[in-house]
Amino acid sequence: MAERVTSENTKRMFADALKRALKKKSLSQITVKELVLSCGVNHKTFYYHFRDIYDLVHWTLDRETVEILRGADLTDYEEVIRYLLGYIRENSYMLNCLCNAIGKQQFTTFIRDDLADTVQRLVLEEANAMGVAKTHPYLPFLCDFLTGALTDMLIDYLTGDDDAQSESELVRYVVYTFRVSVQALLAGLDTVCGRGETAAGGDADNRGETRKTGRRAVMAP
Repeated sequence: MAERVTSENTKRMFADALKRALKKKSLSQITVKELVLSCGVNHKTFYYHFRDIYDLVHWTLDRETVEILRGADLTDYEEVIRYLLGYIRENSYMLNCLCNAIGKQQFTTFIRDDLADTVQRLVLEEANAMGVAKTHPYLPFLCDFLTGALTDMLIDYLTGDDDAQSESELVRYVVYTFRVSVQALLAGLDTVCGRGETAAGGDADNRGETRKTGRRAVMAP
């Protein structure tokens, strides 16, 4: 346990050094040598924890996303969206540096993977409240669809492509869209899939399988 804590602290130390460096230069100009000097450790320590600087950036974003969502009520659409938009606003420079360095397509995949669990949690909570089996074959499709839509909206917000709307407007629109659409879609499942599938949760041969989207596992039909 102590070793795990020490490793976590070392990773955070490198993440803090990276953030400091990003205030002075672009990601492509930052070197491992600069980071280890800032942290007072050697190269071996860095490479023990990370493959390269991009791996460090990924870890930093992944960890911080987990932490900000840990403080949110994941059954509350509004709180989740506010947390996400707030994080993007406060870390826009670092996020844009990463987007420019690895390309928008790869960056989009990274953000989508990080959001998948959160969207799935929200959908499953709504499904449970409405008496829909969590193994229903439509739910993975709905989770993927909503994750993609939310990812595109957040990236537009980050890159300034959605500057016609304020943060408060985005929160209202996204929350309304998610809440109303998810409830309406789940309520109409019988007309799309048939009552039998709703109750049974789909094909028994496929039940319990998972489908991978990047690093995240999303339930499969």
